[in-house]
Amino acid sequence: MRPFTKVSEWGFRPDGSCWSSETIVDNSQTRWIREMLADLHKHPMSPSEVATAVDMSPEWIRSMFTEPSLEQWRKRNRYRDWPGCMAATSAERVLIDRGRGQPLWLENDRLWEERVTEALRLRPELG
Repeated sequence: MRPFTKVSEWGFRPDGSCWSSETIVDNSQTRWIREMLADLHKHPMSPSEVATAVDMSPEWIRSMFTEPSLEQWRKRNRYRDWPGCMAATSAERVLIDRGRGQPLWLENDRLWEERVTEALRLRPELG
């Protein structure tokens, strides 16, 4: 039996897949995902706004996302639309889940509704 090793870091590859390491992960793709997650926590964004940010990014970022997912995200202009978004790569999934490991709306419906209310208070145009 293989001994248990502690995974201290998660990172992302250019194809959007996730990998783990016992050392610090600091590649460009992982830094971009971390920055986007920080932005999503600070500023409510609709799926279409995130898709636009991906579209405006360099190819090495766009390669982590699939066109079918981005096409679907581009059609969703409300903050409340996140639960209906599809994800084909780990990079897409982590943005939908906000880095939590599972969607907030499945984990705690009341907290999700509070986040939606707060997002709409800060940015009514996302309603």
